[in-house]
Amino acid sequence: MDKLQDLKFWNSQSSQLKTLNSQIVKSLEVKKSSIPGAGLGLFASKNIKAGSIVSFYPAHTLGIEHGDEFLFVSNTDQNREYFQQHPPDTSSYLHATDQPIFNRPSFMSSIPEIKEAPVYLDVNPNVPVSPAWVSHYINDGATLRENSIAGVEDYYRNSKASKNCIHVPFGPSPIMATVATKKIKKGQELFTSYGCVYWIGVQYRDEDSAPMTKEIQEQIKESAQDLFAAMNVVSTRYQTATQALEEVFREI
Repeated sequence: MDKLQDLKFWNSQSSQLKTLNSQIVKSLEVKKSSIPGAGLGLFASKNIKAGSIVSFYPAHTLGIEHGDEFLFVSNTDQNREYFQQHPPDTSSYLHATDQPIFNRPSFMSSIPEIKEAPVYLDVNPNVPVSPAWVSHYINDGATLRENSIAGVEDYYRNSKASKNCIHVPFGPSPIMATVATKKIKKGQELFTSYGCVYWIGVQYRDEDSAPMTKEIQEQIKESAQDLFAAMNVVSTRYQTATQALEEVFREI
């Protein structure tokens, strides 16, 4: 994965991949988020069409959920040291890369004992970012104000209203990309939805989740539908690029 996140590597590849990388780099700007206290955010430096790949999600360690444990590996001393001190299971950047709903073979699929295990990536914020691999700067446009039915319902409504992009599998495992779910105008901040599970884990780790309601179920269903719709758009619009990326991935 480190090689894939190198700008020089992309510039040495096929025209499809070079063009994709160039479009991403020219479309984004990292600066202070419009959300108070959220740190940095990702902004559109030009108009972005719905269905466009806007960025890739960096990966500095990869791992699986095995029983009650997370097992992670990193391939540099800097990353190994960082993740020993900052376990991924407590990270705000932790993201699933392979689940059954993604419908792609895991890079762990050659190991029978763990081929069905959920796979995750995490980010070391101390590693200099590659210009096209900045999806970890995308914030949620809402937070969970309280761990209650009303709080969860409000969160889903507010997060949905601000969301303009979503993280999707792209090409071979474990690559993740971010796709615009609506037109994003120049100067607008990119927002996605982290989901209530994330916010409960961050803010209410020692509490039980609020009871499920019909409205919450509908909001979760709509989030899943957004994911599938974005995956379908990407598989069609970027078919040539994903095929080129799969060929490159097999060679490294």
